[in-house]
Amino acid sequence: MTGAAIINAENICARAFAPFGNLMRANGDATIINNGYAKRYAARAEINAAADGKARVHFFAPRARITPLPVTIMERHPRGAQCFVPMGGEQWLALVAEDGDNKPANPRAFNIGGDSGLQYGKNIWHCPLLSLSAQHFAVADNGYGADDLQLHLLKEPVWLNAETQNGNDAIFANNPAQMSEDEFMRHFANIAEESPWVAEAVWQNGGATACAKQLANAFALAILKADENKQTQLVQNHPRLGVEKLESLSAHSQNEQSRAGLATLDAKTKASFAELNKSYENKFGIPFICAVAGMRAPDILAQLKLRLENEAVVERAEALYQTFVIIARRLDAMAQNK
Repeated sequence: MTGAAIINAENICARAFAPFGNLMRANGDATIINNGYAKRYAARAEINAAADGKARVHFFAPRARITPLPVTIMERHPRGAQCFVPMGGEQWLALVAEDGDNKPANPRAFNIGGDSGLQYGKNIWHCPLLSLSAQHFAVADNGYGADDLQLHLLKEPVWLNAETQNGNDAIFANNPAQMSEDEFMRHFANIAEESPWVAEAVWQNGGATACAKQLANAFALAILKADENKQTQLVQNHPRLGVEKLESLSAHSQNEQSRAGLATLDAKTKASFAELNKSYENKFGIPFICAVAGMRAPDILAQLKLRLENEAVVERAEALYQTFVIIARRLDAMAQNK
């Protein structure tokens, strides 16, 4: 198989999203309330209550994501609609799909501004919450909980790509787009673990740019467009966390693992890493990959235990996604001279 299924997010509008639910915005007709100190934009969405006559409001606290990101599971709620409203004013994403014989079909992806919420309609296939920041969300639903949830595991991941809308990204002082190919390779050949072909593909595809986040996106897309053998080899090139001697690793990996405390593990923790890494590799046939920046050994072990419970299609996609996160953090550190 050559390349991966990539969906580019389109900018959302009410008409485009109408087959899947409602776009909720504070616009249009409003009523002046609170003695002139507020406007009320009424009935942006309606929630069908559960059998007890109650609807529920929850707070979700998602982890920040980067794109391209994998979608391996979609869900729907047969008994009622579900609303998501961002609380941090930051961009977020949605992936929805038509129903094709009780499974998702013809997926579409949307870019959503931080001033807008969504109501997924009753029985509409959608991806679980996708936020590009760690902002909280207010979520309203009918209150049935797990009794109103159907999940569908995709046979192959769909990769959602989107342009980010914030303007505070790290910028390279020495613009990669103005480098010669030799100079570009000297700087970036080792960004993807022992895989200089990725940087070469970025250069050949015209992906060199001064913005670290955009350059990371170009690296990720170059990997997704490569054949499966190259992708697998890249994954296999990553070190076994907490197991391999640091002096045998690339300079990037040595730095990342040292900062995470993996160079100074006690014997018991090291044995736990060895055992869990072996179990993971026996189950999935690839090493456990985790972007460890900002994490410590207990956090990494917890992630390893959690991801051991995944299905193979989920975890193989997650391994590639974690590779993209590692690349993005390396490029950001280079741009900021850290």
